[in-house]
Amino acid sequence: MKIDVREDHLITLSERALGDVDYLVIYMDWITTEHHSCLVALGVDQMGHRRIVGLAYGNQRSVRTVQALLDDLVRRKLSVNRRRLYVVAGSMILRNSVLGMFGDAALIQRCRTHCLRETAEPLNKEKAQEVRAALKEAFSLPWQQARIGIERVASDIRDENPIVAANLLESLNEDLTINHLDLPASLSREVATTRFLLNPEKGFKHHLKKLDRQKGEREALIFLASAYVDAETRMSRIAGFRDLWILDAALQQEDIDESYSDLAVPQSKTQLRPRLRRHKRWSVHDVHGQIQCTIRAQVIDISLRGVSVETRSPLTVGRSYSFHLNNPGKQVNLMGRVAWCKLNRTERVAPDESAAIYRAGIEFNGMLSDSGDDLLGFLENSVEILLDRRIFGRFRVNGGEQTVRLDSSFPFIVKKLSSSGMLIETEYRPEVSIVLPFEIKLGPDSFEAIGKVVHVKEISDGGVAELGIEFIESEKDSQKVLEHFIVNELDTAVATTD
Repeated sequence: MKIDVREDHLITLSERALGDVDYLVIYMDWITTEHHSCLVALGVDQMGHRRIVGLAYGNQRSVRTVQALLDDLVRRKLSVNRRRLYVVAGSMILRNSVLGMFGDAALIQRCRTHCLRETAEPLNKEKAQEVRAALKEAFSLPWQQARIGIERVASDIRDENPIVAANLLESLNEDLTINHLDLPASLSREVATTRFLLNPEKGFKHHLKKLDRQKGEREALIFLASAYVDAETRMSRIAGFRDLWILDAALQQEDIDESYSDLAVPQSKTQLRPRLRRHKRWSVHDVHGQIQCTIRAQVIDISLRGVSVETRSPLTVGRSYSFHLNNPGKQVNLMGRVAWCKLNRTERVAPDESAAIYRAGIEFNGMLSDSGDDLLGFLENSVEILLDRRIFGRFRVNGGEQTVRLDSSFPFIVKKLSSSGMLIETEYRPEVSIVLPFEIKLGPDSFEAIGKVVHVKEISDGGVAELGIEFIESEKDSQKVLEHFIVNELDTAVATTD
């Protein structure tokens, strides 16, 4: 079936107003081909009608891509206070980003198709079939019994693959959200998986083969948007839509937060993790890595020599950051060093809460390179002259302040390492629960993953902090690098128990 590929289809989806529809469920998953990767969000309203609510292009491990899509949903007036169910792919990046944006208003249901695949694939064929059957049976049980069933599976595979066991326990609560809500079976089947996004109608998978032929990011987004707009004309209401009132009522229960939080630390999970740490944590030496961090900032004014920004996080003087300016037709890529940073003011963010606003000056590096020509083009197209400044001084960006993301990397030293986390020393001081990408050099290879900060402690007057990082997501090849290092370099050492 041929689709009408038009740029206005992407505009239709990108500018679709979301404030006038009460969405009960939001599905989020990645469409991936050999050459392209896109994040897709689909909403289901109270009557069961389905609509694509968001598209973003980017790698599956990109926190920036997920945050860009969530920011766009809020920009188009998706209510951040409406309690709803988010059915997401197995990525912890999606889970953490949604919770970071919507907080207590978001209940997460992890896609069970992803759960089955990610749990079974690393195991041998016979064991994988056994685990799949056990998990499917557990998913069909009331939530207390389902928890016991999943914990039993994790315990059973712990010796063969402790990382998979730990990951299964880590996501246990989000695997069983719909069990906890006690939804009818007909509706549970629809909100337990994101598979509809990947194949919303007959013949859609054929479109994905054509998606791979698109040459650029913009072309891929236009093609995918056109395919979904075409599919929307034939989308039926979800199966079990007559029972959506039950989901709506469950979401509005006043005590749902308290009861849902009871799932946070199952007793058997608490018992299992110490056993894993006691036998799988080692002190290490001469192991180094880098944390990649991103800070949001507003551009206040700009010149050929530097830029002035405001941010809610203090910038380290002397540290280099890279960032991008949006220029019509071409993105301007720049690198700069923080020359100064000071507290500028406080800003009221709640009736009883204020936030510190910092202003910093960043000096550009390498302005004799191609970036200098790009910046000149940006200044020609995007600034207005401040009359009280010199003609070759600083300029304000047209249309108000431009939001940029300042990217930098912080080196660290690994002090303790396990298959599920690490203790490091670094000058970086993130907030607890923030999610960060990082890389560790393990011999000739590198272990790359996404980690959550679970512990921050000052350990010296020299600016060094101790961070506890929990591994939450990594590619299979990276996992193999870590497992190989543990087996070949650490298994003969004495494991720590603290």
